[in-house]
Amino acid sequence: MSGPDEPGLAEARCASHPDIQATAVCGRCGLFLCGDCIGMFGTELRCDRCAKLAQAEHSRQVGSSGLSRTAAAVCFTSFIFWPLAIVGVPLALTELWRIRTGRSPRGGRRITLFGLLAGLVGLGLLAMVAATRFF
Repeated sequence: MSGPDEPGLAEARCASHPDIQATAVCGRCGLFLCGDCIGMFGTELRCDRCAKLAQAEHSRQVGSSGLSRTAAAVCFTSFIFWPLAIVGVPLALTELWRIRTGRSPRGGRRITLFGLLAGLVGLGLLAMVAATRFF
């Protein structure tokens, strides 16, 4: 953390408010900040812009998308209603591809994989039922 006693900060001015003396430096981009402009991300001082960017990136990595949850729900439901596996497995595969290419949050990978496994079991059950009826 930086404070007003840090060398070079005594004469520095806030990047957004030039009439106010800087009290800190953004840990990411290096902008001088006054007390009103300081944002926090974890224990690091950041400007508001960098704090919002870091929070958005953190959320993107940790959370799961609606498609992850939908694919998993459809696949798990295929245990009861087997034809849903026909929809759930492609949804799960699509979401795993999106996670791999960075278009969906990585946090949804585990639930999507479990959903895919459930959907594949549902497809197996559907195939067994179809085989017993037609052969």
